[in-house]
Amino acid sequence: MEKRRFEINAQPPFAFDHILMSLRTPAGTVLEVITDEGEYRRAVYLEGRPALITVRMDGRATVPRLSVGVTAERVDAAVEASARRTVDRVFAATADVSGLETVFCQDQVMWATWQRCRGFRPVALPDLFEAIAWAIIGQQITVTFAAKCKRALTERYGERLAVENDEYLLFPKTEVIASLDESDLLALQFSRQKARYLVNLARQIVSGEFDLEALWSLTAEEASQQLQTLVGIGRWTAEYVLLRGLGHADSIPAGDVALQRAIGRAYYGRMATEAEVRLLAERWLPWRGYAAVCWWYTQRLDQLTKKRGPASRSALD
Repeated sequence: MEKRRFEINAQPPFAFDHILMSLRTPAGTVLEVITDEGEYRRAVYLEGRPALITVRMDGRATVPRLSVGVTAERVDAAVEASARRTVDRVFAATADVSGLETVFCQDQVMWATWQRCRGFRPVALPDLFEAIAWAIIGQQITVTFAAKCKRALTERYGERLAVENDEYLLFPKTEVIASLDESDLLALQFSRQKARYLVNLARQIVSGEFDLEALWSLTAEEASQQLQTLVGIGRWTAEYVLLRGLGHADSIPAGDVALQRAIGRAYYGRMATEAEVRLLAERWLPWRGYAAVCWWYTQRLDQLTKKRGPASRSALD
């Protein structure tokens, strides 16, 4: 196996500690590995070949620098470039967030929430097909059960990458899912509907009927419309894919129950409706996606606080 390491200078503020904490859950680390030393590890396909990416923080959140390692059978310039793009996209590392705080500070409630995780970023999934599949799997069930289904799918149909003494799972390739029968997924506790949605999606991509890669060149609205032409993908799923698959900073899945709960409690003292979330979110343009992940994550902080006292402070402190 060949190894190569390089650095990415991220745009401040960048709170890698909060990002890792958001992944330290059974649902957050289905395929990701977060070490006790604060390193992110994930097996992905780079240039069509399995590779292990590792990411750790060097420096401070106000002067952020990511140290990235890539390990594969062969690490050439193309693989390194692909690893760099993948890490940058997953962590939105070089995204220009200079205007975000100017927007958030105009809303006292949003500003106070942002201060709890200042520098947090939407963490994207490294593969767009995986992002859509994860959104479909997660429809109308708990995140914990969705993670169980995703892990079962990956363990049964995904490849494995051995690096030194550890083994890492890779999400199944589109071609593999396309070759399955719906009954194969029913055996993994998928509902019949979701099994059909996922297999049909994979088949449409493999056949060329649905151009997955074309989504990258579309506006958020255009990509949402294209996604919603697929059976089983409605507005919530499309908005989730825009945020966690395509990395659109302004996409907010307002139909999300957890989001409605968090935002509703903060502004109304009760659960908000989807319409109320959308209306409130207008004040966070063009950073509604960042606001969404901020609200999701601070709920996680509240849970940690209840379990073991005050959560760890950000590296910004």
